[in-house]
Amino acid sequence: MLTDYMAQLAKEMDTEPFYQEPPGTYIIAFGNDLTITVTQPLGTGINLTATVVSTPKDQQDTLFTQALLANLFGQGTKGAVLGLNTQGTQLTLSKVLDYNIDYKEFKNEFEDFINACDFWHDEALGIK
Repeated sequence: MLTDYMAQLAKEMDTEPFYQEPPGTYIIAFGNDLTITVTQPLGTGINLTATVVSTPKDQQDTLFTQALLANLFGQGTKGAVLGLNTQGTQLTLSKVLDYNIDYKEFKNEFEDFINACDFWHDEALGIK
């Protein structure tokens, strides 16, 4: 399913097929600032993950408070979840689509995820 969706998405975006490493894990780079990883774990569902931005050292409290508020009910993240990498130096965004999904809904969710990444990238840079 995911292989077909990613092939269709690449075709609609008029780009080369997306890079897979390892097989079944798609890495999609949008310029230098954003890379989204799309995977399909065993069973049903699709995972979207991205590293949004480095956390600002001098304004971490403000960013973390905003991220927590955005995660509340998913309103500030379009249903995704903001988090941190294990070192606490990168703001991450992830979304699990844990149900059967058709291509149209996948594409809409993917676009919403990109928009949420862009928003939080700009939001974090505005805090610095």
